[in-house]
Amino acid sequence: MSTLSSIRILASRSLASRSMSTQSAAADKLRCVFEEYRLQNYSRETPSRFKKEILNVAKSPNSVDAIPVDALNRILINIGRQDSLLTEEEMHGLLKQVGSKDRFIKASQLLELV
Repeated sequence: MSTLSSIRILASRSLASRSMSTQSAAADKLRCVFEEYRLQNYSRETPSRFKKEILNVAKSPNSVDAIPVDALNRILINIGRQDSLLTEEEMHGLLKQVGSKDRFIKASQLLELV
């Protein structure tokens, strides 16, 4: 069994074992997609370093620590995962989960989610 298949199986088990609310499902979806991409393209990077690099790309130029939730879909498109784009409902769930009143998520909060 390949590593990628193992990750997908573990991710699906993780999703099944968690509450299937939109909030946790969206975070799990991002976590799985980013981990698959890291293993395929950045296998020598530590997971935390990889996440920081991905999130630095997504940060708003006007803010030091804020990431527009729409930037997450831009990242997914850039890494070739159009099949995993977040729906508006999933983005709203992420925003609600972190307590954001605008469409921005602090980088530190997003690191904890994914």
